Amino acid sequence: MNIYHLLSNGLLDIEMTGEDNFLWLNDSKTNLNFGFRHRKNYSGLMTKINPKFIDRAKDKQGYFDILGITGIYKNITHDTLFNELLRTTTVEECKSVWRGTMPTNITCVEKHNSLATLAILMFEQEINFGNENWQRYTKFAPKISDPKFRRPRDLLMGFINIAFSEGKDYLNNFKNDKGLLVPPKDPKILNKYFYSLQNDKYAEALMTGTILERFRKAIADKELNPYKSKYYETIL
Repeated sequence: MNIYHLLSNGLLDIEMTGEDNFLWLNDSKTNLNFGFRHRKNYSGLMTKINPKFIDRAKDKQGYFDILGITGIYKNITHDTLFNELLRTTTVEECKSVWRGTMPTNITCVEKHNSLATLAILMFEQEINFGNENWQRYTKFAPKISDPKFRRPRDLLMGFINIAFSEGKDYLNNFKNDKGLLVPPKDPKILNKYFYSLQNDKYAEALMTGTILERFRKAIADKELNPYKSKYYETIL
């Protein structure tokens, strides 16, 4: 099964049962777990809304926010992820995960763990960013009518392309004042490393079709993000 479909089924399952964690796999050689924790009751970072943008924020932003369970890494950063991917994997192996498939015949434990961590972080992007009422805005929101056109995880894959092609230090050109990676503004960079991912026949956005409908059904009767609730109270 596609990695992102499997993980989304896990998230919906623990949402229904009230459990906190979904464990996707365990590395038998190291006894390391990979999966995620659902940050319930709007307790995740994605729930926070800048007051300047409260009127534009989605009503249930952050409801499905997750925290990755990524082996030895606690709250892994993108810098750490890119270091490990460059050290242990190839760009084609990363692209296989981006497409939703773990490369076969992986014998190196470090490679396997790096790619499993990548899958969790890409899944997090598919959940937290897009057009739905629990997601934040992204330049890479999917088209429901064309699932293979674009995916939220394209942002991370684009930066991986840059890291393998130009070197990790080149990524510093795309960090904001807080040290976070933001989409490049240069059309040439966007076209070469990000938009070139469009229309890949093997890669589908997660939030389309029956999976999207399941998430919409699961959230339909849920309470509003508390920041949005307070906002509506002030304008009524």
